[in-house]
Amino acid sequence: MAVPVIEYISQNIETVLNTISAVTVIRSTRIDFDDVTPADSNVLLTLDNVEHLDGSEGPSNVNTYNASFRLAGFIFDVAGSATPVDQRIGILTSDIIKQLNLDHTRGGYALRTTVTNIDYVHDEQINGGLVTVVVHYRTAYGDPYTAA
Repeated sequence: MAVPVIEYISQNIETVLNTISAVTVIRSTRIDFDDVTPADSNVLLTLDNVEHLDGSEGPSNVNTYNASFRLAGFIFDVAGSATPVDQRIGILTSDIIKQLNLDHTRGGYALRTTVTNIDYVHDEQINGGLVTVVVHYRTAYGDPYTAA
């Protein structure tokens, strides 16, 4: 079965983030995320949307896209930890950004990867960081399975 370029990009992000010490990347198989059980330092990888850019963005024989990913890093209370929660969130989000910047081409499938936003999330049930990343990539015209 053929694999579309966007899936290669998703797999690259998952592989890269799994190299961070104590991080496990989760990709839900359900729309309601019912199969996801957040745990400390887990990162939920979701593809939010793919924007098709018009033909003014490069050669006419390619399709150009911006894919927006959300990387939600979970932080939970750890008994006896002297490290403040916001510091742990900052370390986790910084580790995510550092790893993503080691190869902004996502293994050669993208032109660039840009971190566009970092949010800290605090509520009664969960704390964490939400990193939004946009991956700019191209495929052969009319063929989302072939990188260009």
